[in-house]
Amino acid sequence: MSNYLNIPLVWPFKMLPNTATPGIHFDDDWACEQIKNFEMPRFYQQKWKRSVTTKLQITSTIEPEDLKLYDINRTVAKSFAWTVTGIGTGSERTYECTYDVTDVATDGYYWLYLKAELLSVLFEAISEPILIKNSHRNVLTITYKNSVNDFGVIWTTGVEMKFMCECGIMDWDFAHDRNAFVDQVHNVKTLSAAPYRTAKLYIGEAPGVAPYIVDIMNRIFCCDTVKIEGLQYETTEGAKWEVNRVKGYPLVGASIEITPARNNSSLQFNDEDPIAPGTVIMYNIDTDFFGAGSIVGITDFEQT
Repeated sequence: MSNYLNIPLVWPFKMLPNTATPGIHFDDDWACEQIKNFEMPRFYQQKWKRSVTTKLQITSTIEPEDLKLYDINRTVAKSFAWTVTGIGTGSERTYECTYDVTDVATDGYYWLYLKAELLSVLFEAISEPILIKNSHRNVLTITYKNSVNDFGVIWTTGVEMKFMCECGIMDWDFAHDRNAFVDQVHNVKTLSAAPYRTAKLYIGEAPGVAPYIVDIMNRIFCCDTVKIEGLQYETTEGAKWEVNRVKGYPLVGASIEITPARNNSSLQFNDEDPIAPGTVIMYNIDTDFFGAGSIVGITDFEQT
């Protein structure tokens, strides 16, 4: 079997081949190196808050060296050790590490560097520039995972990733689904109804973001659990990204319609995660069949 190194595109950092002959395709080179000579030079650095940590995962047939974080002086600021998860066949292994820059003292530009080498086989990847600071204006934390293995990630290890992006939730809209009965003289009676909210998730401030930021966010929202600052959202049915471009300008903005994953009907105060609407957690059934004081979990019920 040939050797390989897989870095999922749903990673919270954009990784690129560290080669001397970059190509013209989306995953070939830094965004700044793909700006055409007739476009306005505009460089972008991914924003990252020092306090936010995330898990990272790769799959490789060659044991990788520690993931390294380089500063602008090409000095290693920190290394992140990989741990073997035990998942894989043959020489293939899945590796995970924790990206933690809480102890990186200096604000500034950094790059991640990944290397896996075996004899004459060498795989190298480097990230887009990362601007690490204690705080960033209008930058939100996106937490995401999936319940099944997909998008190049073995999610069943329990891995959960975080992504930081200049974005905002705006333009709230309000609607409801209603079932009604109309008799022959057009009297109307509501049989059931469900109010809900939608909003627009806007990516980018006035200067815009590099297109790879929108690409990562698009992949993130393919996962079945996506939380923005702790609250879970889903894209609405049929929603598509609207990408705003200015001719001759390399950065973009984007938006998509989203909705809270749980359509709560009350403002909840709870010492655990919010309870899903209409869900009964447990019920005490004391009968000869179940036994005295038996607790039976109920996930759904019908009310008549």
